[in-house]
Amino acid sequence: QYFLNYNSNKRSIVLDLKTEGGRQLLLDLAPHFDAFVENFGPGVIEQLNIGYEVMAALNPGIIYARIKGYGLDGPYANWKCFDPLAQAAAGAFSITGEADGPPVKPGPTMADSGTGMQTALAITAAWAQKMRTGEGQFIEISMQEVMTMFMRTTGVTQWGREPVKRKGHRGGAPTGMYACDPAGPNDYVYMLISDTRMWDRLCVAIERTDLLTDPRFASGRLRIAHADELDAEIATWTRRHTKFEAMRILCDGGVAASAIYDTLEVLHDPHLRARGFIEEVTHPIEGTITLMRSPLRMSRSNVPLRAAPLLGADTDAVLATELGLSEDAIGALRAAGAIV
Repeated sequence: QYFLNYNSNKRSIVLDLKTEGGRQLLLDLAPHFDAFVENFGPGVIEQLNIGYEVMAALNPGIIYARIKGYGLDGPYANWKCFDPLAQAAAGAFSITGEADGPPVKPGPTMADSGTGMQTALAITAAWAQKMRTGEGQFIEISMQEVMTMFMRTTGVTQWGREPVKRKGHRGGAPTGMYACDPAGPNDYVYMLISDTRMWDRLCVAIERTDLLTDPRFASGRLRIAHADELDAEIATWTRRHTKFEAMRILCDGGVAASAIYDTLEVLHDPHLRARGFIEEVTHPIEGTITLMRSPLRMSRSNVPLRAAPLLGADTDAVLATELGLSEDAIGALRAAGAIV
């Protein structure tokens, strides 16, 4: 499922780059394509001798991108890295979790996915520059640096002075998460009350206009000072509603709020379904599978969603189309172990 979710609409070709034949095939393909991306562990590209200089000698216009956990130089350059490690090294664990609890690993793979998106943006920028100059270029992306960039707006007033503290779901009062009926593990609604106008709308939406004249909650500072009391007042309302009922009432009333979706609910969300973001496609082995489309919606680039290919499904077609190899030549490469 992991492979299927990340490889829709791609072709798959398998080369054994440790063999001379497989490496040569990659070099033969280099002049036929615009971009090359690698995220092997430290030193692998150097061992295979397929670095930027080698590729650029065959295709001066190539855009060559390298993704590394900590970049290509610096004290950590030779260390292995995975998504959680990049998040930890960027400070993401330190700001996640309750104030009186330990650091918590964020659930989404922000370092992996975020680095991929930043790499795609860099390649797009390099392509636009190539359209003007005709020249390709080398791109280096550090997962730690990408995650650090995502941290820029977190506790921005504290940066450089002291560590940003964990505060759980609390973002003020009554900004935060509230339990809903029927009290399951994800039966909560989150609301963000950004200003006095939103506070007024909240009180109207939950039919508690009496809170507007309650001296304990007469200002933002007072609401924070009496946060526990205010939470109790709001929770009496949220506990009478399911999280989706609360979400609808609050949002229809002009309050910024969302149910706490679990992953199954995301795949069945009527809004995402109505927009066609969640789609069922057919896979040759798995049968009908549920996938997410690209969130990019472009008026002249509407590409139908296709299931991820089987590993190496397009090896023969790519070698025949791009390099003009015959069936016999491809068969000989397979027998030699250069392709799979």
